[in-house]
Amino acid sequence: MRVTSNMMIERAVRDMNASLRRLRDLQVQIASGKRVTKPSDDAFAAEQALGMRSVLRANESYQHSIDLATSWLNATEHSIATITEIMSRVSVLALSASNDTIGPGEREAIAVEVDELLAHAVQAGNTQHQGRYILAGFQTNAEPFTLEADLSVTYHGDGGAIRREIGPGETMQVNIPGDEALAEVFAALRSFSQALRNDPSAIEACRSEIEAAADHLAMLTATVGTRVRNLQDRQQRLTAVDTAIREQLSKIEDIDQAEALMYLANQGAAYQALLQVAADLPQTTLFEHLR
Repeated sequence: MRVTSNMMIERAVRDMNASLRRLRDLQVQIASGKRVTKPSDDAFAAEQALGMRSVLRANESYQHSIDLATSWLNATEHSIATITEIMSRVSVLALSASNDTIGPGEREAIAVEVDELLAHAVQAGNTQHQGRYILAGFQTNAEPFTLEADLSVTYHGDGGAIRREIGPGETMQVNIPGDEALAEVFAALRSFSQALRNDPSAIEACRSEIEAAADHLAMLTATVGTRVRNLQDRQQRLTAVDTAIREQLSKIEDIDQAEALMYLANQGAAYQALLQVAADLPQTTLFEHLR
């Protein structure tokens, strides 16, 4: 087969273009720090990276949901803690009121304080978090509790369970509906206030109601605390998974800068060699070919 000048020129041009593309690819990789910048660089690695980034996006969504759930539960815990302190004071008052030596005036004074504590408990039950009432079930846009003139408390919320997705196919309830949380507390306070004013013989029974309500609050506090710890554990696991995936993604996508710079130098030398070869070809023919 006879090798013509045109054939040599075409071969030289193809080799220079290929070398130039490799130079440009290496320059892009070095500038970006990524070995895989497009699927054609490494189809298998690009597919792996795509799957890993999908997992990272899902984990980011779960972590955001966990942050919201934790914040909501912390607000709930604070509200319950406030009411628990109120019940501690009520327990002291109930013990004092059970003393047969105190008179009607002293019992009335205690009743006035109990009324104030009840109002404070209702206020705590109407706690908002980020503009939403945390103890209202699904009815988070309106105050869940109203203290009536007869010291009864009306609940305007519902029993809706607000759930957050914290993992693939896994949700957690982050709220406690107000009637479930505080109905027993409000009833105990109202009964105690009425007994102080109308039926001192019922005060001892009221102490049992108050203790039961306090125990109920303690149970709620434990429930909320357990949920918060579970969320923290889940957050830590997601963070560990993210770290592992990012490390693997780096191994797949990132370049070895020193190695890439060496390849760039070698490729640059190869390109210069090709230019030298091209310079030895018939210049007129080469010029016309390139033009």
